[in-house]
Amino acid sequence: KNKQSTTPSFRKNSGSKHSAWQQSGSRQDWTSLVKYLDREGLMPTVVFSFSKKKCEEIANMLRTLDLNTASERNTAHGFAIQTMERLSPQDATLPQVMTTCEMVKRGIGVHHG
Repeated sequence: KNKQSTTPSFRKNSGSKHSAWQQSGSRQDWTSLVKYLDREGLMPTVVFSFSKKKCEEIANMLRTLDLNTASERNTAHGFAIQTMERLSPQDATLPQVMTTCEMVKRGIGVHHG
């Protein structure tokens, strides 16, 4: 991995007390942040969002990243299979279940209350 000393730059929303990435955060913003944290050895990381919808949106923005090693991916895949076997056939094929399993294999988890 190339280690860069720069931190991700996040645009400021003019006139707002919060930066744009805190309010909405683009895919590029979130991907840059996660890559920066990975380069700096700050993984694993937990990102909090108080909105169920926003939690899912952020995870969806990160769906192209693969944060697991091959060994971790295999372990997560085995866990996902075991977990899905406990579900009914209808539940096991729900889009949100399939998406969650794919994300877990890549090192991204989502939890909301």
